[in-house]
Amino acid sequence: MTTATATLASAPVRRRRTARPPTQERHVPENQLPATPEIRVLQGRECTDRTGIAILAGVAAGRAIDMRAGRDDAFPTPLEKVGRTWWYPLEGKDGVYAYALLLTARGEAVRPPAIEDGDPRDLLNPDDAAAAMRIARSTFDHYVRLSAPYWEAAALGEELGGYPPLPRPDVETELTNNLGTYTHREWYRATLAAHQANRPGLAVNRGATRRLIEE
Repeated sequence: MTTATATLASAPVRRRRTARPPTQERHVPENQLPATPEIRVLQGRECTDRTGIAILAGVAAGRAIDMRAGRDDAFPTPLEKVGRTWWYPLEGKDGVYAYALLLTARGEAVRPPAIEDGDPRDLLNPDDAAAAMRIARSTFDHYVRLSAPYWEAAALGEELGGYPPLPRPDVETELTNNLGTYTHREWYRATLAAHQANRPGLAVNRGATRRLIEE
């Protein structure tokens, strides 16, 4: 046996993770997702496919839901494979509805904290606003950069998808310092509080999931 062969033979064998069934399912583009999931009755149980799970759970479909299937131990357990598509029961402890509610709980757990109490009429500069939001000033500045495109779109009567980290400033003032002219922004505490109360956590499916399950 040569040295190369001996080294290869003694090398640890890397095995592919098989905790979840692989998929070769046809992916539906996000902009073509149906409003409601496809439901089939298999073995006497209502089931849906991975695209249906994405719709009901309010998460990305396509390869993203395949990644969840392979990496998330709480992902629903498939009941049956028809052709190249896995079908998952809606009901049950390992079903789609239970998983959707789990994702909701995960998202609720990381929702941003409420604004610190104070006079709703307080006009807060960036330092005070960051303190009221319980975040670092650097994080607040990052939120401003992320939110600015939403403010600009709103000023043009347009709407971007998603939810910005910050609402539009209540007061904007052009000021000058030794570096030049800049925009000084301020927010009423009430404005920040209302916006923060409606900011979603990681899950985006809270209302939709509950309505679907209750129906």
